[in-house]
Amino acid sequence: MLAHASGMPLEAAKAAHHNEYFVEFHKDIQKIEQLGAVTISARWDAWLKEGGAVVLDRETLVVWLQKWVFDLIFMKSCGMTLFHAGKAKEIGAMSERSHLTALLDCYNDLLKIRAVARHPLNSRLFIEDMLFRYARTALTMR
Repeated sequence: MLAHASGMPLEAAKAAHHNEYFVEFHKDIQKIEQLGAVTISARWDAWLKEGGAVVLDRETLVVWLQKWVFDLIFMKSCGMTLFHAGKAKEIGAMSERSHLTALLDCYNDLLKIRAVARHPLNSRLFIEDMLFRYARTALTMR
């Protein structure tokens, strides 16, 4: 968790509150081909409103996906990960299937998506759009 928080202990401690969602995030993102963006977006949307209280926010989900895509890019270009050291094998396998330029385009899309993450848009559609963009990129064969 410390690597994912860019080495900042206070951020890592704050993120530890979301650890169960973080673990599920990794499972979902690695199985996007089997589960589909619509199924995953329904799960993630439920996380935002679990128990009637805000558990996570959309910006957190975007940041998690940005860091995942960054590690795909980093693995593709340098053979290493920065944020997900424990997932190097999975990231390596996924990065081999993707075009570097498509991953860079996806990362740039996520930057734009993050800019509107706090806008009162429909959460489910927001997440679906983000996941469709990622799926289209990550699942593009070389």
